[in-house]
Amino acid sequence: MTAQRFTKLLGVERKQFKECRQYNTSIVSKGLPVLKTDTGVYYIDRYAYIEFIKGNDSLSIEKFKFSYNAEINYAEHY
Repeated sequence: MTAQRFTKLLGVERKQFKECRQYNTSIVSKGLPVLKTDTGVYYIDRYAYIEFIKGNDSLSIEKFKFSYNAEINYAEHY
């Protein structure tokens, strides 16, 4: 995110803006508790949704869905 976008979002002038940082991250976890359904299993919390969908028969392709919000933005102004 650019300084210009931060100042607009914060409603401050460019001269008031000190710094901005944007972080990209990778998060790994093991042993998450999953809930079983008729079609597979899933895990959900405040930030993540992970779902594994079983195929209908032995020749079906099984599917995996994943979404995670890890957007971290930091801005400092006076």
